[in-house]
Amino acid sequence: MDTNWTRVLSGYVNKIVSPDGRQTYESKKKLVDTLLELAELKDTDTVIDIGCGWGNFTKICSELANSVIGIEPNLENLNKAKEHTDSVNVQYVQGSFEQLNCNQKTNKIVSMLTFHQVSWKDKGKSLKNVSDILEKDGHFFLCDTMIMFNPEEKPELFDKVYRYLLKETTPDEIYTQYIEPCLNDNVTYSVADMIENTPEDNRFYFLDELYSWAKKADLKLIKTIEFCPFFGVVVLQK
Repeated sequence: MDTNWTRVLSGYVNKIVSPDGRQTYESKKKLVDTLLELAELKDTDTVIDIGCGWGNFTKICSELANSVIGIEPNLENLNKAKEHTDSVNVQYVQGSFEQLNCNQKTNKIVSMLTFHQVSWKDKGKSLKNVSDILEKDGHFFLCDTMIMFNPEEKPELFDKVYRYLLKETTPDEIYTQYIEPCLNDNVTYSVADMIENTPEDNRFYFLDELYSWAKKADLKLIKTIEFCPFFGVVVLQK
């Protein structure tokens, strides 16, 4: 596996600033193609795209599926998505993982680079919301940043990942002024350190934690694709 994580990420996503001023990521063709290959969309499918942002992936899905519903919490993003889409089989809804505002049953749900933004206390509830609108044997294709390995089994890898993500996901001014001076090169940082020093809603979740939340929501993990130790795709089935 390529250990140059910046290079790996650049093959799948662009780092951008969204219309509402947040630092976020936009999918590239390589990531889109990976999701499409997994989802195997058919002209009979109704697809729901949670956290659709500007609707780029929603629009692509609309060219392959019978109908698509894009769900997005930010009104400015939602309006931009509507401007970019003229397909008659696309509907946009203002909602979120926590409150979908959509009761449409479907066999395929997709989400890219959004679930990590859900507050910690609502992650389990959010997967239950997904399960509630997913038909039996339906699939949820989740692409997100998450720790894809067991950090207790690989403490040195976790230390490297933690340091990298602190730098890459924190605004430069905050990282340089408040975080970098506190990092100790002679310390191997652990999960306990992350929990102690990171606000709950800002800390990175683990694949094992996702598995636990999914199980409680009647979803089972059937496939994982790891692009790098903290970024990949997970397929869950109802």
